[in-house]
Amino acid sequence: MDRLERLLVLAGQYDVVVYISKLRGDLLACWIPSMRRIFLEVRLTDDEQCYHLAHELGHVHLEHPCARTPSTPAELDRERQADRFAARVLIEAPTYARLEAVNSDQHYLADELGVPVKLLRVYEEDLLTKVRGVTYAQPREGVGQWAHRQMDSGAEEVMRQRLGVA
Repeated sequence: MDRLERLLVLAGQYDVVVYISKLRGDLLACWIPSMRRIFLEVRLTDDEQCYHLAHELGHVHLEHPCARTPSTPAELDRERQADRFAARVLIEAPTYARLEAVNSDQHYLADELGVPVKLLRVYEEDLLTKVRGVTYAQPREGVGQWAHRQMDSGAEEVMRQRLGVA
């Protein structure tokens, strides 16, 4: 099952219907709570559809009201919250860690993950913690909650030296 199919299943779990159609003006996506519908612009690429659908599902999950053009601090905060939700849904910590070990450039990572750079920034700023060269995804509950950590090669070498491991 690809990303878009997984997102559509998630929408169904929220009892939300998703429509892909021509939207007015510069609107790319919108959530209409009273209709329990999300509309996506037909001209979006697959990656853009996934991002906008995940973002709108964030509004659904967080029970946000609809705001055409966010402008107040509260509306802008809701947009950031929806992006946080989208980042959790679209970016898998092990994949991020594997790619970051190859190249930590945000544009490279965003391209490889199929997300906008702005969403990658939200992921890195809000959902990751870096401590002495080790990247941690936000903790998950239960066993293996720190299993997503990835150590960069320099920090790994220092740790090996401290532990006396070759």
